[in-house]
Amino acid sequence: HGGRGGGVVIPCGMVTTSAFAASVAVGRGARGPSACRLSMQEPRARSIPHLRGSPMVEVQTRRSVLLGLSIAALAIGTLGSDPAMAAEEEVKVYFGCGCFWHVQHEFVVAEEKILGRRNSQITSLTGYAGGTEVGRDGKVCYHNMFGDSDYGSLGHSEAVELSLPPSKFAQFAQVYMNLFINGERADPQDRGGEYRSLVGIPGGMDGPFAESLKAAASSRGLTLVAGKGNEGDTLGKKLIYVYDSVQFPFHPAEVYHQFHDDMVDKYSREYHDLKRIELQDGRLKPTGCPGDSA
Repeated sequence: HGGRGGGVVIPCGMVTTSAFAASVAVGRGARGPSACRLSMQEPRARSIPHLRGSPMVEVQTRRSVLLGLSIAALAIGTLGSDPAMAAEEEVKVYFGCGCFWHVQHEFVVAEEKILGRRNSQITSLTGYAGGTEVGRDGKVCYHNMFGDSDYGSLGHSEAVELSLPPSKFAQFAQVYMNLFINGERADPQDRGGEYRSLVGIPGGMDGPFAESLKAAASSRGLTLVAGKGNEGDTLGKKLIYVYDSVQFPFHPAEVYHQFHDDMVDKYSREYHDLKRIELQDGRLKPTGCPGDSA
């Protein structure tokens, strides 16, 4: 990776069911614990003290509470044994725009701002995608002196994968488009197909996220092209290859490429510490590529 000399970096910026006196609120972090709380409040006759204790008020109170219990039971039954199931099922997508070091940082910031994620909830990882082949033992590796499963030779480009709720995809697509400066990536000195612009979404250009992606690309004067795999560089073309993320899966990069400083920008200690957190909880593992270890 070369420096981005002269480039301008542009940083990218409960489920609740309630009825009458019963409400079920479900809060879910991206990877954190789920929480379900049931709140019921008995109606009071405080505004009409002369009726407090009357049969009519007591009957209405009991009916309200029973109604609340019924609604709560129905809501919890709908949620199932795990209340988090009521939240959106997240989808994995990936984005590439030059060197993956600064792209990962921008998406970590986006996860924090848009989704309120912190520490172990962060999902953005660097890796490789867009190629039609993999190397020995299914590996895809960074350039190495052994020529072992070299990602460039296999037709892949650098990318960052993350998990997000489908309803938030349009916002993340806009974050991605904001990485471009006048239609070009921020690090034009990095040349070759390994740095081409790409997006991986379920179904590709025929999938459910294509329209949101088209709208975001159009706002920045960029063109989307269905990816076939192994394409060359997009520099100077103002285009983005769009892959079906099922047909062209993401391959995580080596541990040493995760939460790394950019060639120009240096990031916080808290950002670097995300590597340790993900190694400890098992989400980040050595790839078996040359020079990769915990």
